[in-house]
Amino acid sequence: MSIVKIQSVRRLDNAIAYIQQEKKTKNHLVSTFNCDKDYILEDFNQLYEERRNTLRKETKNKAKMIIQSFDFEEDITPEEVHKIGVELADNYLKGEHQYIIATHIDTNYIHNHIIFNQVKTDSLLMYDTSRINTIDNLRIENDKLSRKYQLIIPQERKHEDKIHYISQREQRARLKGTSFKETLEVAIDQAINESVSYSQFIEKMNDLGFEPKQGKYLAFLNQKSGRYMRTKTLGMNYTENSIKYRIEHNDFEIYKFKYTVKTREIDKSEEKYAKSYGLRKWATKQNIIHLQEISHLVFNEHKSLEEIEQIQKTEAEFTQFIENKVQDKDEILYDLARREQAFSDYKASAGLIADYKEAANKQAFKSDHYQEFKTFDNAKKDLNYLKKQYSIYSYDDLLAYKASLLKDRDQLYKHFTSIQRIQDLEKQNKRKK
Repeated sequence: MSIVKIQSVRRLDNAIAYIQQEKKTKNHLVSTFNCDKDYILEDFNQLYEERRNTLRKETKNKAKMIIQSFDFEEDITPEEVHKIGVELADNYLKGEHQYIIATHIDTNYIHNHIIFNQVKTDSLLMYDTSRINTIDNLRIENDKLSRKYQLIIPQERKHEDKIHYISQREQRARLKGTSFKETLEVAIDQAINESVSYSQFIEKMNDLGFEPKQGKYLAFLNQKSGRYMRTKTLGMNYTENSIKYRIEHNDFEIYKFKYTVKTREIDKSEEKYAKSYGLRKWATKQNIIHLQEISHLVFNEHKSLEEIEQIQKTEAEFTQFIENKVQDKDEILYDLARREQAFSDYKASAGLIADYKEAANKQAFKSDHYQEFKTFDNAKKDLNYLKKQYSIYSYDDLLAYKASLLKDRDQLYKHFTSIQRIQDLEKQNKRKK
């Protein structure tokens, strides 16, 4: 599994020195593009100077660093990691930026550091720092390489261009039984089973020690980190509307795929392990982790060794279409809920507007009733938006549209669970054959 992140470089000289430390990397695991390995800082600065002289612009944000890390599950050498890192830099930066890449082998997780110049070599324009480029496009290029080299893609689900990842830390935490996500998921399931209304569900979660936060997305406080976690990160069964549906239909049961083995045994008899002490040491650690997982399945999940041998990794790609459709409807429902007050606010402002027209000093009247006019203006904007976006002209139109959305969403959600059952059953039948 390969995961990427990107960050700004505050001190370019320190960053360049850091990634090239002998205790962290080797000479053959350091590469550059369009610059000299021994004169990185000078080559970068030369481009900044050229930009200032040509475009008359100073360069404040000079460089960024991409960190590409590989999980313990991957049977991959430092040389292969370096090769993949170079390909990522070439494909993502498109030959427009100087860069240096160093592969670090001093930790359990081999990883690449890629420092690149934010000034483009040809046009002298700056690197695109938009979210879609710095996060989405970077991950897309990384996933392409994961497929090319048959690595695990840490992708939980997609919605349009946004990609949500299960982190390496989360995967390890789940294996150890210390994951807050897993704990929260269990608590939500329990609270749903014990509730007859959404308000009662919130009370139950409070009783279980999970402080809620209501906003666009329902979230609960992780006491350990002090941060709130959105329930939508747990998957489609845990969004606010899904929770409401599960409470209202107490006979409805969600379906979860059987446990899948996340690690694998590494055969150290291969020649590459015999030649490399570091690789043998790494493989030994991975095999210990694999044994720990098998032990967890046997003693905690009460599975036989025969059952474990039949477990295969499950990819639920078929759910993407339904998940996206359901999420689209959730977004619209939230949008409508935010704006439905506009009808009553606009109606309540009728007297205000009449008094304003009659006022001798309109400016003073408006100043004295600033908040009421602000409410009126917001209501007017929301009503215009509803007409343009959804062809909603009255409160009754809004209620009818909401009802149709909820009906469609419920059908999709119910269909989602039934398809999961069917697919898993088919997989089990194939295994038996």
